[in-house]
Amino acid sequence: MMDNLELYEELLNLPFLKVVSVKIEKHRINISCELGSESCKCTNCGGSITQVHQRYERTVRDLNMASREVYLTVKIRQFYCKTCHLYFTESLDFADSNKSHTRRQEDFMFIVGRKQSYSETAVIVNVHPKTVERTVLSLCKK
Repeated sequence: MMDNLELYEELLNLPFLKVVSVKIEKHRINISCELGSESCKCTNCGGSITQVHQRYERTVRDLNMASREVYLTVKIRQFYCKTCHLYFTESLDFADSNKSHTRRQEDFMFIVGRKQSYSETAVIVNVHPKTVERTVLSLCKK
C-alpha cells in the first residue's frame, strides 16, 4: 500500500526526487522535496563527492494538479571537492538553473502559447506575459 508522500512521488514522476511534505491550499499545492542521491559528481574532475558545504532551497513551478498550481521546493546542496578545491551546486534534471519553472511547465507554456497570444497564455498559466514570450521564443530557437 502506498502512503500519501509516495503517491505524490508517483504523480510527479521525477526520478531521484523524494517528497518530504505536502501542503495543500485552496489554489496551490506546495511540495517540499529533496534529491535522493547521497553524492554528486564534481563538475571539474568527475569524482564522487559526499561532503556538503551548505544547503539552500529552490522553488520551481510545475504543472497544475486538480486545478491547483504546484510549487516544488527542493533542498539543494552545495558540495566541496577536496581534490579540485572547487565548490559546486547540484543541478535539477527537470529544471534549468536560471528558470523558476520545470521543463514540462515550459513545454506546456509553449504549446498553449503557440495557439494564443502571450497575454492569454499568461492568464491560463498564471505567469507574466513576458515569461511566456521568453519561453516560447527560447523553445523556438531550439
